[in-house]
Amino acid sequence: LILACACRVYVLLVSVANVLSTMSRMCGVQGSVSQKKNLGGGGARGKRSQRLGGGGGGARASRGVRASGRFQVRAVAMRNPPIPPAIVTSQGEMDDISSVLMNNRIIFFGGRLDDGMASKIVASLLALDAIPSPTGDNTIKMYINSPGAQTYSAFGLLDVMDYVKADVSTVGMGAVSAMSSLVLAGGAKGKRYSMPHTRIMISQPFGGAEGSTEEVMISGRELSRQLKVTWHLYQKYTGLDMDTVQEEINRDNFISPKRALELNIIDGIIE
Repeated sequence: LILACACRVYVLLVSVANVLSTMSRMCGVQGSVSQKKNLGGGGARGKRSQRLGGGGGGARASRGVRASGRFQVRAVAMRNPPIPPAIVTSQGEMDDISSVLMNNRIIFFGGRLDDGMASKIVASLLALDAIPSPTGDNTIKMYINSPGAQTYSAFGLLDVMDYVKADVSTVGMGAVSAMSSLVLAGGAKGKRYSMPHTRIMISQPFGGAEGSTEEVMISGRELSRQLKVTWHLYQKYTGLDMDTVQEEINRDNFISPKRALELNIIDGIIE
């Protein structure tokens, strides 16, 4: 009996020893893993910090750093592409501003008119002219806020405005200067407007020449031709006689919407 009890006590002690040994090994492994994580995380954060902040004071100044306990939250400025704001239409559908404007047959002509802008406006005119309006009114409305235009770009845009079957209504706002004012006058008769505080400037085409004497003479002849075409177009769109046209655009001539109405550059002022 005594021997049997001793054996049971021995087995119990061995089991307890094994359990304690297993727990000790588990604690040792966890401590090692935790130490490695701390060391590795610190090294990674240090390297990342060197990569982000090692570029000098400019990089550190452009990134805000906020400390919270042991952690650092680094705010990095990102340049995301602009997302057009969405508009809920009357049918409950989501649409962007450019699509809404095109659906309402509205084109914006802003900035100096160059070849690139002229091509985009011409593409919009041709597309809208090919699509009939569901309301039955196919008029295309063009809002103009432009300090000027390249002469050939203005001539090309006016040719397309005359070519399309739909009427092109022009509305001047802000500043409409130089050849852009000719585009304003080139809208459909009876549909050319101006905002009340628009400043309109009519003038000759701008140009210059350099090079050899012969090249300057060639450029001078081309500038003279551009001026004659401009006279002819102003006379065509306003109905003024040639002498009046030449006198009015001989120099930079800043006029009010009321004066533009008197010169038949526009047909009305939007109040």
